[in-house]
Amino acid sequence: MAGKIPDETLQAIRERVSIVEVVSGYVTLKKAGRNHVGLCPFHGEKTASFNVNDERGLFHCFGCGAGGTVFTFVMRADHVDFVEAVEGLARRAGVTLPRRADSGDGEQRQELVRLNEFAQRCFREMLRSPAGSVARQYLDKRGVTAATIETYGLGFCPANGSGLSRALAAKPVAVQKAVEIGLLGRRGNGTTYDRFWGRVTFPIGDGSGRIVGFGGRTVGTEHPKYLNSPESVLFHKAHVLYGLYEGRQAIREAERIVIVEGYLDALALVEAGIGCAVASLGTALGPAQLRAARRFAQEVIIFFDGDHAGQEAAVRAFGVCAETGVGSRGLSAAGL
Repeated sequence: MAGKIPDETLQAIRERVSIVEVVSGYVTLKKAGRNHVGLCPFHGEKTASFNVNDERGLFHCFGCGAGGTVFTFVMRADHVDFVEAVEGLARRAGVTLPRRADSGDGEQRQELVRLNEFAQRCFREMLRSPAGSVARQYLDKRGVTAATIETYGLGFCPANGSGLSRALAAKPVAVQKAVEIGLLGRRGNGTTYDRFWGRVTFPIGDGSGRIVGFGGRTVGTEHPKYLNSPESVLFHKAHVLYGLYEGRQAIREAERIVIVEGYLDALALVEAGIGCAVASLGTALGPAQLRAARRFAQEVIIFFDGDHAGQEAAVRAFGVCAETGVGSRGLSAAGL
């Protein structure tokens, strides 16, 4: 796989991307001489044995033996193949990759990411448009500031249900893929509509910031009130935490992470100065989400709503914490 990308291109990426900065998006690192050290994200440990050397561009864990370059790290941390890791780091470094003759699964996934990015641009433009005034008023009422809207990339899909569909109409292949990943729905007569119509949109990123799905919250009476992207080759609800990428710096500084139920719950805490808040996209907190949280911080606080559903979810969370070996506190609290 490596031979498909020129060595000089890989070297250019390594020169422009600091492995310490990349790893710091997943692990809290502290300077120790010429290295940076932290808890290994690939196995459970209480004593830091994970070392990163920025000069050499390498990492190594003396506990489990994991090690390699920045590409190796991203592959293991994000569960992607080599080409996907290179593509993500190339975007970060501003390096243009040569086109490859074969597509492969990595290229197909990247096409879907680009489609989500296109949808994100459309949603953001629609939030700024006159049609987005109802959404802007709703967000203002909920205390979400312009700065937070910008940082978290909030958007809007108008209730006419055709903004994104019209933007993709001239691209039949893109329309089909948009249906597959839940950006569009298809009626019985074959026409398409915007699946997130009438909703504020919340882009959901993976650990490297790639948009893998969306959440939506109605600003009117549409049902359901909350809507997520369906399960797809890109989006697995039980594996992601909303706001984890955007809040990575605040999480590192606080050395803790607060998991709440929904997008607006997380943003309410952010607005209150608790930037280490993320959301589980509902009350079904899973082992993969807890492990992802634990990679970023030693202390995990689970802060669900105080209603019946939240209390039941808190009880289930005890079992998940025991299953994953993740310590936690604050498993139930008053509604936000």
